[in-house]
Amino acid sequence: MHLRHFRKILSAIAPTEEIFLRPGFRVAAVHMRVHLEDIGRAVLHGFRESTANETPHDLSHVAAVPRDFEGFAWAGAGMGLAVFDGFLPQNPTRIQQLATQAASHRFMIHLGVGWAIARMQNLRYDEPASVGSADDPLRSVALMGYGAHQVYFHWARYVENQTIERNLSPESMRAFDEGVGCALWLGEGANVERVSTRIAEFHVERQKDLWAGLGFSCAYAGVARSRSLNYLRDASGPFEAYLAEGAAMAAGVRQAADIPTEYTDTACRELCGMDSGQAARITDKALRDVSTSGPSYDSWRSRIRSRF
Repeated sequence: MHLRHFRKILSAIAPTEEIFLRPGFRVAAVHMRVHLEDIGRAVLHGFRESTANETPHDLSHVAAVPRDFEGFAWAGAGMGLAVFDGFLPQNPTRIQQLATQAASHRFMIHLGVGWAIARMQNLRYDEPASVGSADDPLRSVALMGYGAHQVYFHWARYVENQTIERNLSPESMRAFDEGVGCALWLGEGANVERVSTRIAEFHVERQKDLWAGLGFSCAYAGVARSRSLNYLRDASGPFEAYLAEGAAMAAGVRQAADIPTEYTDTACRELCGMDSGQAARITDKALRDVSTSGPSYDSWRSRIRSRF
């Protein structure tokens, strides 16, 4: 494919600054809406920087966003390079190169890859070339990104009608539902009463992973206050450990990239009963343990959750 033709395709599937203001989404409070718009700008920036050249020689400008939002820029870069790999394949893949260049951001990079998979019919979630090395437990984070994308762009189908991806394995579906939970937090305008009610409408077997995704989103994307977090903890009921798991995972992702935030720390204190540094150490140890015993994203999650 000629690069000029590819550019036309790229512009058609590029994210926008309004990526979180989608049909079906509830209007967030003013402070939250501004925050979400900043996230959208960071994703778009990372996408543009990663696709500026056919071969990503220098991605140093990806991080040229406010510090708190760097992870979202790397997710945008992951999306952009996965699109490149889908249309203009090479070996090693651009995603593999990016994961090496920016190893501390590989969780968010994989999350962005999931968005690309959802946007491109010729990519499939089970292709190692699309989602990185098969021995990386974080490989399945792409499925989390895939689930988040489906909610962002197909709210009625995946939230109101609760469509299930039938071609996913049970483990893959759990990661997918984490992504659904992430998107519910933003789709319901970060309103704790609405998002709790929405999760309760899903089949009980799916609720645990939705709570985990919600925990990740409210801790990583922010910016819930202590009172709202207390409400979520109480509302999660038997799935409280899943909510804590997600928040701890968010702390681990931010610590790995050295971009801690006050709202992540607040979320961990309220949902995990510890500060974000302690929560991050749990996720880091769990990742080391599972990497040596057989890479499995599900096992990593289970080891984190067992601490709560």
